[in-house]
Amino acid sequence: MKKYDLTFPQKNIYLIEKFFEKTSINNIVGVFEILEGFNEEICNKVINKMVELNERIEFTNRGD
Repeated sequence: MKKYDLTFPQKNIYLIEKFFEKTSINNIVGVFEILEGFNEEICNKVINKMVELNERIEFTNRGD
């Protein structure tokens, strides 16, 4: 996995997080649940757009 240096704004966020440890001051979270009617093509378009619009993004699968 290729790694990049933090941008200036990300460095500021890092410093703020160090100052306010163990808080959720900078967490931005999104969750969606697929109940039925999963469309792989639309899902791929949405994920690609999210990645395009965000410098750093992480996906997880709870595997329920």
